[in-house]
Amino acid sequence: MLQKEFKQPMELWVKEDLILPECRPSLLLINETIQESNPELAYWNLLRDVLAELVKIHRFNNLQEAGSLVLLPNDYKDYDHTEQKKTLNKFRKEVLDSGRTLITFTPGREYKSVPGEIVFATSVYRNPAETLIPIPTWLYDLRSRISEIPKPSLPTVNFVGNTKYPGRLSSLMANLPMPHQVKSWLASSCAFNRHVSLGVRRGVGRIVRSRVIQVAKSAPNLQSDILERTNDFFLMTTAEKQTARAEYLQHIQDNAYTICMRGDNNDNYQMYEVMSAARIPILVDTNLQRPSLKEGKWEDFCIIVPFQEIHRLGEIVEDFHNRLSPEDFSLICQKSRATFEELLPHNFVSQIIQEIIDRSPKVK
Repeated sequence: MLQKEFKQPMELWVKEDLILPECRPSLLLINETIQESNPELAYWNLLRDVLAELVKIHRFNNLQEAGSLVLLPNDYKDYDHTEQKKTLNKFRKEVLDSGRTLITFTPGREYKSVPGEIVFATSVYRNPAETLIPIPTWLYDLRSRISEIPKPSLPTVNFVGNTKYPGRLSSLMANLPMPHQVKSWLASSCAFNRHVSLGVRRGVGRIVRSRVIQVAKSAPNLQSDILERTNDFFLMTTAEKQTARAEYLQHIQDNAYTICMRGDNNDNYQMYEVMSAARIPILVDTNLQRPSLKEGKWEDFCIIVPFQEIHRLGEIVEDFHNRLSPEDFSLICQKSRATFEELLPHNFVSQIIQEIIDRSPKVK
């Protein structure tokens, strides 16, 4: 049944020769793909059950055939290093010059929108001038891989990930002496991060992660379980990836809390995996605008530590942990999982449709 707030499917137009068959398509085109067999990705199948009644897709090659809402068929970052990139950017300009609305999904990267474009992104800043719309970072559902644990006597805190991004520029930035106030600005500034290269942003990520891990390791009131890496997961061999993934999952299993923080963009995939595992995220906040919740607040299940106050990490986590009874701890873990489910694509898609309606006068 079509969700009651929408009277009819939204009509979207997709340029056929821009479709990248080797990549997962835009969220709004998922029902045109095959069923997922991986249990950690099976949640995409739930989206198919509702999507067909929410959107109607029209394919075209000539822009004159398109209606008012044009959807990029793949995430914007998927076009990087492809032959279609130049064609894509030319097409985007043509769409916007024609007065049509362009709908773009761009997870996992910094992005500057232009007038006439509706952008759904994971790297979104709390900024009055921000135009991007925050969406969750959908990756893997770890529920079947992680079992429940009781409240530990001390807060057990883990992190597994890169702390020394490769590259000369990254290394140079990390070793420059600078006040913590400057580091906080670099990590949290929308204007800065949207206008610098990936190499510079990797330097920012290295600054943030190195400082956070230094504090976590030295906090006497935390039982830290830290595994620092210097190699890129996506450049590992298959065997190396399997080992790295097993280590990552074991650290989540063994600990009550996981530190989640920005890397080379101001977003974080790990937080949603931690939520899926019914564990408590410790979000190092670098001015990140999170998706809005229909039920409760992020603070109900997530410890949020502003990066400018990272020296208080141990104190903040310990205070949170000590306020919890064993029953409270279990309930918060359940709330973390419940919020992950609230934000799964088949539940969150109605918010996406509503944002398109609200931001596009031609479909009101």
